[in-house]
Amino acid sequence: MNIDATSASKKEQQLSRAASQVADKTGASATAQLEQATAVPAVAWDRAQTLESLGGDETLFQEVMEIFLRDVPGHLDSLSQAITQGNAKAVEESAHTLKGEVGYLGIATLSQQIRELEQLGQKCELESAEGRYATFKAELSAVMTTIHAVLNVKSDLHLVAGPPATRK
Repeated sequence: MNIDATSASKKEQQLSRAASQVADKTGASATAQLEQATAVPAVAWDRAQTLESLGGDETLFQEVMEIFLRDVPGHLDSLSQAITQGNAKAVEESAHTLKGEVGYLGIATLSQQIRELEQLGQKCELESAEGRYATFKAELSAVMTTIHAVLNVKSDLHLVAGPPATRK
């Protein structure tokens, strides 16, 4: 995981230098285009790894993925609302729920991002939560698109999701 963070940091530095060089030669619009092109880093989902984490049970895998695709959008909405409302406890709870859902995917970067959002809620430190949420949501949305394609599920399924289940 540290290697990924170091690699990402180096890549960000290289992109920043390239953007500066392009901006110097062609103006600020090139910088904006470069930022837009790199706004959503590629996060890879490995179907085989997720299946393996579920004991190789294809039926269980299909059920978990269907639940994931159905429930995650509602959890994302709840987290967004909690951040917007400045409700630290709700941020913590929504992030905790999402952390469990995302854990099935086995994507360390996404798990770390949602863990950080949960910790911000615990500490009542929501100043940077909105930016972190935007990055997390963009990356998770890209992964969900991949899952839809790999599982050959209708891509609008995640748009129909209802609210998250109520905790008891």
